[in-house]
This record gives sequence, structure tokens and C-alpha cells, in this order.
Amino acid sequence: MDQPAYTCPRCAAPISGGQPACTRCGLALDPASLAAFQAQQAAYYPPPAGMPPAGGPALAARRARVGWGVLGLAVVVLLCCGGSALFLVTNTTQLFTSLAQDSAATTTVIQRFMQAGERNDAAAGYALFASAATDVTQADIARLFDDHPEFFAGFQTARQENYQLFSGTQGTTADVTGRITYRRHAEVPFSARLMKVNNRWALVSFQLAQGVGR
Repeated sequence: MDQPAYTCPRCAAPISGGQPACTRCGLALDPASLAAFQAQQAAYYPPPAGMPPAGGPALAARRARVGWGVLGLAVVVLLCCGGSALFLVTNTTQLFTSLAQDSAATTTVIQRFMQAGERNDAAAGYALFASAATDVTQADIARLFDDHPEFFAGFQTARQENYQLFSGTQGTTADVTGRITYRRHAEVPFSARLMKVNNRWALVSFQLAQGVGR
């Protein structure tokens, strides 16, 4: 009985001398096909540690350079994407924080104006206006407090319902609408425009229900 010369490198089936292809898996057994198969296997299954890869040191060095290049590119992509995401999240957080702070600051100005009206203190009320951006005078404020004490007496708080911020050549302004709440009677709607002057909010106009105010 003929003994097999060797076994198929793909499926380990016995191979007889002069056989053109493996009868089990069909692998071509000519030298070029066997060399291509071995190179493919070496690419998928690297040799154990300590054994030089097929192709010698030059091929190993080339593969190492390619591997480090791919790793470096992956690191750069991750850093760029991660940095952009962090930048976006940080700036979005800062924007929302700034808007919340401005909204709270405008509410504080409105509440201080209502408190001045409750005390009938026209000077304190006028001090809350941006004098360079409005034609409202201290006499106008005094008249408002004298003629409509019912809108200031028993003031409790100012509650914002809508807040819009604008930035342009005239500076930063905010339009605010909401409701004034009282300790003993129903709420009253209000609207106000404010301007940022020297990093502080000041009134430009303020109106209560039925057009009361300036």
C-alpha cells in the first residue's frame, strides 16, 4: 500500500506524491498555491512568541510599523472626537448656567422695583432704571407709586413665565413677562424690558396689568 508523502496543510488529509489538489478540501498543491496559503495562514495566525514570522525581520518590522500607525491614528481620532464632545458639553453647560443666572438677576431687579413701590420710594425705584436707555424720570416713578398703590401693596414675589435674551449693537437686553403675586389678592401680569449696563441688569420699561407703568 502506498504511504502518503505528507498531509494537506489545510485539512490534514493524506496527500500522495504528484497529487495536484487535496481530494478532501480542494486546496491546490502546486508550489505557488501552497506558498499563498502559508502566507495567508501566517497573517491570520502569527507564530508563537520567540519564533520569527515568515518573511524575516524586514517583514516583521514593516508589520510593526503598520500596527503602530493604525494604533496612533485610532488614538488621534478618539482624542479629537472626545475633545470635541467635551468642548461641546462644557460650552453648552456654561451657556445654560449663564442664562439661568441672567434670568435670576432680572427677576431680582423686578422684585426690588416692586418693593420700592410698596414703600413708595421713588428714588429707589428710579435707581433701578438704565437712565441712558430710557426716557423714564424719577417723577414718572413717583407718579406711578402714588396713583397705583394697589399694585404694590402686599407684594409677595415676581414669577417669570417667559424670558428672551437679545444681544446686538445696542448691547444685551432681555424681555421678561410673568406674574406678580400678592399676599392678599389675585396675581397681576407684568412685562418688562431690561438692559445690561456695566454687567448689571437695569430696567428700561416696566408695565403691570391694564398698561399701568412705563
